[in-house]
Amino acid sequence: MKTKTCPSCGSIKPVYHYYFRIGVNGNKLYFNPCKKCYNLRRMQWYKDNRDAVLIYQRKYIKDNPDKNNANFKKWLAKEGNLAKQRERNRACAKKRYARLKAEKELNGK
Repeated sequence: MKTKTCPSCGSIKPVYHYYFRIGVNGNKLYFNPCKKCYNLRRMQWYKDNRDAVLIYQRKYIKDNPDKNNANFKKWLAKEGNLAKQRERNRACAKKRYARLKAEKELNGK
């Protein structure tokens, strides 16, 4: 079995622990960091750039409502996702109700 050394963590792992892409001549070209180190680096990048990512996502959704709706409908059609969405809706409704109730009590009514 082919192995490779991860430059980030220094461990020797089989090549299936590395992401790859197919090269021009059809062979697999493996990325340098192993999947674990690669994912840790991506998570850290997201933490560092979270605000910019969220701004980009909101802008994309605003600019592409048809694509967003189509993707949501496709996701919703998969088994189990309808129940997940209903549960999310219930949780949001409970939070909204609690917030409105608290605001009503603060206003003295």
